[in-house]
Amino acid sequence: MDNVRALTLDVIMTDGDGDGIDVTTNPVEITNRACGVAVDCVEAYSTAEANYYRFSSRKRASDFAATLDDGFHVHYMVMDFAGKHDASKEHQLWAMEGLAGTWNDYEGTFPER
Repeated sequence: MDNVRALTLDVIMTDGDGDGIDVTTNPVEITNRACGVAVDCVEAYSTAEANYYRFSSRKRASDFAATLDDGFHVHYMVMDFAGKHDASKEHQLWAMEGLAGTWNDYEGTFPER
C-alpha cells in the first residue's frame, strides 16, 4: 500500500503530538464546499494558516498547485495561502515544513513567506 496516498488530511489535522506550536490552527473540514467541478479534490480543510487540499493523484495535485499564486505542494497535498493574510508567516512556514516532513522524503524548497 502507498502510505503517502493513504494519508488523509483528517489525520494531519487531528494528529498533533503536543510538541511545539500547532501549525494546523482551528481546522475546519470544507470538503463539501471546496471539492467539486472547479477543484477536483477528495478532501479539504481550512486552517488559520492555509487551505489544504488532498487529491486522488499527484498529477491532479500538481496541476492545481500550478494555478495558485501563493501555495505549496507535496505528493497528493496542496496548501493555498490565499486569503490567509492575518496568519503568521512564520506559522505558515512551519505548516509547510510540517506537511513536507510527514513523509521525510521532501527535497524541495519552501516558498518565501
